[in-house]
Amino acid sequence: NLGIVHSGWRRVDRDGETIKDETPWDYVPKLNLEGWLRWKPIGTMGTLMFRRDWLQQVGSFEPGLGHAEDVDLVLRLALRGCEADWLRESTICYRQHDQNTMRDGISQARSINGVLDKFFASESLPLEIQLLEKQVRYNTLVWSSWYLYYTGFYSEMVEYLQRSWKYSPFLPVGTVINWIDSFTGFSENVGDDLDADKLAKTSEWKDLMSWVISNTEVS
Repeated sequence: NLGIVHSGWRRVDRDGETIKDETPWDYVPKLNLEGWLRWKPIGTMGTLMFRRDWLQQVGSFEPGLGHAEDVDLVLRLALRGCEADWLRESTICYRQHDQNTMRDGISQARSINGVLDKFFASESLPLEIQLLEKQVRYNTLVWSSWYLYYTGFYSEMVEYLQRSWKYSPFLPVGTVINWIDSFTGFSENVGDDLDADKLAKTSEWKDLMSWVISNTEVS
């Protein structure tokens, strides 16, 4: 009955040397709609295998969604009841370097959040999925912010952190702490160490902290 088989992938450098084997089943053991939505565990389309009749049912890829067309596709499939499971091994190598599309931070951030806009606008979502919206949007916006920082788009990083503010489950100070903790974790996942001092000294981060203070006073 499976409509999707998903697998891990091996990140390699430009010389083909292993950086890390990605094993997303460790944190998303069950590939149901909630798992796809919360974690979006897709590194590259090459790790996904689809049953043709399921693709024919949902219409395959939707144009105009940029780098997030794969996320949109699996969400549409899962919403229709398409079952998925893991092949718990790396099936492809993904070369990590500056020219990869995954380094296009602005496009990536716009695409993934645009997919969420489209998804949550649906009137056919189960109640339990509707209740996840704030958490999913917050986590996705914070990840997008980190990715924008990682790819050098500091002003856009601030914009997306500000957008995450209204979805935060934390108090103001806790939200800022969570931003830093999240940035640290995301950086470690790609083999980097977050330089928190460098981040804190940027004019964009200083402006963001002023914005946080002003919004805290208003609230």
